[in-house]
Amino acid sequence: MDGLWRVAADFDSRFFGLLETSEKSVPADDPVPDQDAADVYEEFVLDVLRDEFVATVPTVNRSTDLAPRYASAGLDAPTSLSINRPRAGTANDFRFLHARGFYIDHLEPDAVARIDKARTDCPSGTPLESCVLPFVPFTTINVTELAKWSPSSPVAIQVTNASGILFGDPSNPVRGQVNALAQGPGNGDAVTVNGRSNSGLAATNLVTDPQDALEAQSDRQRFDITSGGVDPQGERFNVTLNGLPQTADSNTSNDPAVAWLIGLSGNNCAGTFSNNGDNNPNPYSCSTTSVLNRDVTVIVGQYNRIVTGTATVTCSTAAGSVTASRTDVPFCQNYRVSSATAGGGSVAGTIGTILNSGSLNEATPVSFPTVAPNDSVVFGFQLEGTTQGSVAACTLSPNGKQIRSITYTDPCS
Repeated sequence: MDGLWRVAADFDSRFFGLLETSEKSVPADDPVPDQDAADVYEEFVLDVLRDEFVATVPTVNRSTDLAPRYASAGLDAPTSLSINRPRAGTANDFRFLHARGFYIDHLEPDAVARIDKARTDCPSGTPLESCVLPFVPFTTINVTELAKWSPSSPVAIQVTNASGILFGDPSNPVRGQVNALAQGPGNGDAVTVNGRSNSGLAATNLVTDPQDALEAQSDRQRFDITSGGVDPQGERFNVTLNGLPQTADSNTSNDPAVAWLIGLSGNNCAGTFSNNGDNNPNPYSCSTTSVLNRDVTVIVGQYNRIVTGTATVTCSTAAGSVTASRTDVPFCQNYRVSSATAGGGSVAGTIGTILNSGSLNEATPVSFPTVAPNDSVVFGFQLEGTTQGSVAACTLSPNGKQIRSITYTDPCS
């Protein structure tokens, strides 16, 4: 493995761990191992080999835990990495991890004897490691594309675990890329796992050695999600309501309501008013808590309205009956959503089931397959019908010839 002339029949992972990656602008934004860390790692490997093969008679099974030594050498670093949440209009902020395996072929008794003989026969004045290490079947391997990757918190970060490219570009790995999600906890760990023996180095999910299933090795890197994310004022889109007279009148208490819904999250949108006498709520500003370019439901409501107008009414009491034309008669104007588009008219919305139909609280949900950041969602309305309020109670003048007082039913009920 990793050479032209030697074949390892039964690999054993002496140590598996993450090695610090390089920095272009921020730590770990380059998948190539940091040069200082690589130098220390090389010395770490040589120190282990000196202790286990040069300074003492090697044993068939080497079980000393190397994790404390790896940490004391400063290789279990960094303690955490910062990563930004995605923002609208910007690319994901990626960090790259490098997994490395330190492998020694399983030593049969004959191999142990040959290594020990190399130590015994080493000429005086020659460093023992120069005599011994050529007979030790060891190597270190970049196993980033072979190891398995997963996030400890799948709602905080993502870690790529796609099929690795065995002979691809190590400067652009497929696996071990980490990016933060738009929402979720403020930290999470990227976890990597690999088998100890040959199947840990095979491009297969099959376990060829029971040891791999029982003694899988793992490491993890903490990520702190500290900045970026959704704009502090929310990733927004705007909604304009056309065809409703009340959006242009001077009364700001009768304007329709607009809300957004993404998954289980939602909130009201804000009508736009200024201090210069503009009473038109258009466009409504909808600040979401989610990255857009995704499906959104917009709910518009309270667009029906009561207006007063002139009509002929009849007041009937025990004293008589009077029919007269009055200017205080209530009428319910019942509107319907006639069109709904996003993306400059290129994305059509699907109108859902009307809620509280015919009342002042009527609402219509419209689902859009995608709404972009700062998108303009436009609703068209048409007057569907007008209902006159009927006389609920009235009184006549003493002479029975005029209507003294009158009340009406709610025409929108």
